Amino acid sequence: MKYNALSIFLCIAIFFFSACKKHDNTDLTVTPPSPPAAVVEMEISGIVLNTNGSSAEGVEVTIEGKKLTTAENGYFEYKGSVANPDKVKLTLAKNGFFTYTKILTVDKYSSLDGLRFKLIPELVAGSFEAANGGTVSNNYVALVFQPNSFTKLDGSNYLGMVTVKIPANRFNESNRQFPGDVRGLTATNQKVVLESWGGMEVEIYSASGEKLKLSKAVNYTYQIGYQYVYIRNPVKLWAFNEADGIWTESGAANLVGQTFTGSTVNLSYLQWAYARPSALFRSRVQDKNLNVPAGFEFFYAMSEFNSIGIPSTNVNSRGNVLLYVPALTNLRTGMFSPCTDRIETNYTTPAIPEGITGGTTYTVDLAPFLTSVTGTVEDCDFKPLNGRAELAIDGKKINSVLLNGAFNLSFIGCGRNSGTLTIFDGQDKVIYQNNTFSPNRGYKNNLPPITTCTKPLIGSFSIKAEGITYNFQSPQDDIKFQTIQDYSGSLITAISANNDTRGESFYLTYIGQSAGNFNVYTCQLKVPKKSYFLTWGLFTPGIVNITRYKTGNTLLEGSFKTNTNLNFDLSNTNKIVELTGTFKVSN
Repeated sequence: MKYNALSIFLCIAIFFFSACKKHDNTDLTVTPPSPPAAVVEMEISGIVLNTNGSSAEGVEVTIEGKKLTTAENGYFEYKGSVANPDKVKLTLAKNGFFTYTKILTVDKYSSLDGLRFKLIPELVAGSFEAANGGTVSNNYVALVFQPNSFTKLDGSNYLGMVTVKIPANRFNESNRQFPGDVRGLTATNQKVVLESWGGMEVEIYSASGEKLKLSKAVNYTYQIGYQYVYIRNPVKLWAFNEADGIWTESGAANLVGQTFTGSTVNLSYLQWAYARPSALFRSRVQDKNLNVPAGFEFFYAMSEFNSIGIPSTNVNSRGNVLLYVPALTNLRTGMFSPCTDRIETNYTTPAIPEGITGGTTYTVDLAPFLTSVTGTVEDCDFKPLNGRAELAIDGKKINSVLLNGAFNLSFIGCGRNSGTLTIFDGQDKVIYQNNTFSPNRGYKNNLPPITTCTKPLIGSFSIKAEGITYNFQSPQDDIKFQTIQDYSGSLITAISANNDTRGESFYLTYIGQSAGNFNVYTCQLKVPKKSYFLTWGLFTPGIVNITRYKTGNTLLEGSFKTNTNLNFDLSNTNKIVELTGTFKVSN
């Protein structure tokens, strides 16, 4: 078997920092959970991000009145019942950011995973005395406040300094910043869905930081950013009712060119939108083997209109999509993976009558996302452990019981996002954690054995080259042992010794996981001014003889003999030096 010398060297030389992984396609079946007997049990989970996309820790997440706090990785998880599956309220709150409430429509006895939210920073747009009123503006909106038009939440007049906070950028449904969902309530209490053409958030505060309300209308001028040829007057202004979790009609708006103008006494989240008759879109998404893409984002857009509103929801654990949509309107649908891979559903959904639940079944190709992670867990005595393995990735968690130390985590995911692989013992105590674990999407990832042993390794190496013997001994020298995988999936044993003070280091790898004789895979001894390196393709590698492997407290013990190339001089094959040595590594 021929290898490229330089690529083999570079891959193995950094084996302490990365591992080569097996690419083995596999079919995985995701079975929907069986429903419990009584209450509406739900699991809702996801992650919260900062504006720059980093994880947002310490965000207060309230679901069904239960308060949660996001972990270091931004993750939150709710388990419990919901009073009304048609309208589950999820609220995010953190100092320095606008409070955000999302309304979810869920399925009974299912989970809704992979939700992703991004915090919106509060930015001060301007301040003025309440008695004088004032004008506040940024790059997309101007607000003209009348004098003496402010009240406290208890209804009393406020006459101090007013501070106005507005986000840096305008909202649209595509960037998932609108609260609630698409449902609205007209001035005549008609239930509708909204076709949005843009929006924003405005909050007004007193000098002490208390929220204020308006007693007189504020005049606004809002730049929509694009010229939409389908917009027709009159467009309605809608304000989000936080208590009821619904958009309410808040007056007409006039469109001139790319500018909405009008006035309102309702401030908070605002959007400009048409009202359309409402229907509930309920559909199933699956592949040909009935696997469902739980946690993937499903969206719709209207075929004959060109709004910037592209409402979406996540596919739940049963493969169902629940979305309120405009009735009597043909819809175009699509789906994104958690890594924003666009997945075409190739369907235009026929119009659904008003007030009716309708939909279809979409069959999609999920083969690129069917993923599994398998491995074993052992202690310092190389004995298998009981407990469980958990992988938190793409805003969801996958669990597997350790059976004789072995685990199998199967899921449908994007794989380009790293996750956290955690091993728990039988008392559910964390005994191992990898916060940057990145499985290969669409493959069966067979991991090398995971050890929970935290004892420093004890080792001794004796290496001979050109009549000189170089010795390495712990603890003064750094001894390492690791199992990695090559590109074919074969497990490679790797040992090394290093002393930076002396400028000496040694590493040796071979394919094998037992006692016996094996071909040397790579080998290098570095000392001041000299480097002895096994170069594949220039001559036949030597033999490693392992006399003890994972016996007692010994990881491995043995000897080796191989030819090497001096100073990595590929142009001169005469600089061949024989290396021999013995080694022992123990816990």
